[in-house]
Amino acid sequence: MPSAAFLRKQRPRRYDYLIEELVAAGNVVTVSDVTAQLDRRKRRMLRAWTCPMHRLQLVAAQAGAAKRWWFRCPACDRRCEAVYKVPGDEWGCRICCGGGLQYAARRHGRRHPTRRILTPRQEIIARRTFEREQRLVNVLAAVDPWWAARRDRLLAGMAQTVAGNDAEAARAAAWLREQPRRPRVTAPLKQTARGVGPDVLAVLRLLNTSAGASPTTFGT
Repeated sequence: MPSAAFLRKQRPRRYDYLIEELVAAGNVVTVSDVTAQLDRRKRRMLRAWTCPMHRLQLVAAQAGAAKRWWFRCPACDRRCEAVYKVPGDEWGCRICCGGGLQYAARRHGRRHPTRRILTPRQEIIARRTFEREQRLVNVLAAVDPWWAARRDRLLAGMAQTVAGNDAEAARAAAWLREQPRRPRVTAPLKQTARGVGPDVLAVLRLLNTSAGASPTTFGT
């Protein structure tokens, strides 16, 4: 875990919140969480639907032979598969929520605990990878005795790895919730002579030059 001195000396941040921070706080809703309320008939017939719990609109788009559901961001009308919420703000996509969200991979190194928290897309990838490897082992075990003799041990090891990753992500989320939030620091406006900003000083110099005076009258 990073020390308190390290956390105090971090550089100013452009984005106030991380996606992993909102995931740890539970302030994220994915399409799969909401569409679980729809039965198969409604998923096939509806083209748009409003979630009664969060009042979020979903739209359906054709993806080849299948239909895929998306959130419609209330702020920018952009399609997204997850919406987030920061304190004092409404639900929105990654670009609109809280003035923009950033991934922990763009702020912290590989060993930082926040990197162990899975984003909604990473959770989908991890689940599909586990299911694909399970199917592969079962298919190989059905045609090859070598795989059949080791099938149960391989599946148990895969399940244990997934459980260990989930436990590690839960510990990292608990650690992140206990950390005090460091507010975003904005760089102060650089002042020049007599407290005049650089933009105002450039205009004064331009006016002074057009009037025929020396351009070095101001700001010297």
